[in-house]
Amino acid sequence: APGEELNIAREMQDLTLRIVAKALFDVDLHAGHEDLGQQFTNVIENPVQLPFSLRGLPINLPFTPYGKNMAGRAALDTYVYSLIAQRRADGQDRGDVVSMLLAAQDTEGDGAGLTDRQVRDQTMTLLAAGHETTSNALTWTMYLLSEHPEIMERLLREIDEVLAGRAPTTADIPKLRYLDWVFNESMRLYPPAWTQGRHAIAPFERAGYTFPAGTMVMLSQWVLHRLPEIWGDAETFRPDRWDLARGETVPQGAYFPFGSGPRMCIGMPFAQLEMRLLLATILQRYTPKLIPGWPVVPRPRVTLRPKYGMRMTLTSSPLLGAQA
Repeated sequence: APGEELNIAREMQDLTLRIVAKALFDVDLHAGHEDLGQQFTNVIENPVQLPFSLRGLPINLPFTPYGKNMAGRAALDTYVYSLIAQRRADGQDRGDVVSMLLAAQDTEGDGAGLTDRQVRDQTMTLLAAGHETTSNALTWTMYLLSEHPEIMERLLREIDEVLAGRAPTTADIPKLRYLDWVFNESMRLYPPAWTQGRHAIAPFERAGYTFPAGTMVMLSQWVLHRLPEIWGDAETFRPDRWDLARGETVPQGAYFPFGSGPRMCIGMPFAQLEMRLLLATILQRYTPKLIPGWPVVPRPRVTLRPKYGMRMTLTSSPLLGAQA
């Protein structure tokens, strides 16, 4: 409601988790599983890497980071394995991803289907990747818009001109060009996946050094997206830099919020569509504004989250008055 104060980071996580669960798995998370977002948070926020001297010690206690991680993993496994068991029992093809996985067969081997563990692994990957980075992208974008009212105003004008008060559809996305630039720029400054690794499949040379096959190479979107020699005013939130008519170009490989190459994120089209539809819909009703003095600190874990959440106040969007 207008005037309400919310942790937008948590709200976006709950929303995107509900969407991916319904869209891919035909599951309504309102039905008794509202805490799944917290379980994902417990896993992401509490890394399992331990100092060598502590390994083997009984530290799997509820109040320790390791204990929280293990408890989160156990709760998520319980939910997913229960879903798999229910689907195997009813034997119905619901046309969703779980049904596809259960029906899949090894065409090059003995024709066997996937094991419960294999279905679990695929399902968990899609659930986690299908909501976590999207919620972070929405959260950071709303933060940047809150801090740059002139950009927010221009985006609202575009939304009003294109949609004229109606709900956005997929057909509207190509017309919302400034919205596209805003997300491009937001994911440049705050890439939801801030680093990634690749194994070299063959020996290679770089900068006078030789690396053998199998070398793990770490690439950081956070670093490359902020190099001033590539971006100029690299720390500035400037969506116009994505306007091709301005003639600004980005070298290949300098911008890769969804990864690059054959291992590029399989969910990129889904995420891009979802983010744009959600933000346009939200801004038609509310204008999020950061609570004055709220500490905004990126916390690099598996993904890039705001360390203290993102407390914002919702005010009525000026587009509501324009529609009336």
